[in-house]
Amino acid sequence: NQFDFSGKQLSDASIDAKWNLKNISMFSEFALSDNGGHALLAGAVASLDAHVDACFVYRDYQKNFQSLFANAFGESSTPNNEKGFYTGVSIKPVSRIQLDAYSDFYQKPWLDYQVDAPLAFGNDYLLQLTFKPSKTIELYVRYKTETKQENLTGNISVSDFLEPNNHQTLRLNFK
Repeated sequence: NQFDFSGKQLSDASIDAKWNLKNISMFSEFALSDNGGHALLAGAVASLDAHVDACFVYRDYQKNFQSLFANAFGESSTPNNEKGFYTGVSIKPVSRIQLDAYSDFYQKPWLDYQVDAPLAFGNDYLLQLTFKPSKTIELYVRYKTETKQENLTGNISVSDFLEPNNHQTLRLNFK
């Protein structure tokens, strides 16, 4: 909790920008908290083809950045102590089928919840195939895998060690 906010007043300032260049929309935001911590988010969304869209997002949230009501893009629920790169793609090969995929690679430069060592890293991958035979029927199958480093379970030494924690889900949904 060394870098968590404590006090009665907090000020943040930010500047954002958006650029459109033909079929590419680029965006960025830089924020600064009154303790000197900063956060940066930058990315682009592009229509590569009539049937293919792609997204790329880079984030760098310093460990000492503080914002009370932020809802930032990232692995954590708060926009601090995280650097990462996300890329996603959406493909519509035919009118009723859509394939979505993303990958997200991130690093925690400082200590975090259940991570008692700096420089922990993780990654997420998702693949989803959606079939919409009509306006009222939708079927999709989704596979997601996530790997993140956490404290070694059962560790009895003075130092904490990190181990990869893998989580996989498979979902079939009919609506």
